[in-house]
Amino acid sequence: MEGFFWHEYPCHYSIGGMAELQTGRYLSLGLGAEYYGTLHHYYYGYDEYYNCIPMYGNIRLSTPGYSAKLFVEARAGYAFPLNTVSSHSAQGLFTGAGIGFSIYGNNISVGMNVIDITDGSMATDFYLRYSYAIPLN
Repeated sequence: MEGFFWHEYPCHYSIGGMAELQTGRYLSLGLGAEYYGTLHHYYYGYDEYYNCIPMYGNIRLSTPGYSAKLFVEARAGYAFPLNTVSSHSAQGLFTGAGIGFSIYGNNISVGMNVIDITDGSMATDFYLRYSYAIPLN
């Protein structure tokens, strides 16, 4: 289960889930999706909302360890647009990368996500994410 993040300008929020398979001691692969929204407030008087559902693949490399370990991760996929109240939409390539710390299934990571916008720009944000791994063995 993915966490929730938010920051001031522009305002971003996200919640989602990912299925991840530990393929070795240090490597895991995952598939995920999340609801992603952002609000851009412009100084000249209007707001634009970019809401989408990114679907992505994830790769995570971890340091050796059983209860506590460091990791790096990368995500790539496609963002499907939702209804917006602006003339543009978040649609296209979704990428992300982060570093984090895992202890007993609790993961805390920091990183950056980038989503294409149909006008040629990008919605970029830095995040602080919490997730919890539920073992299925």
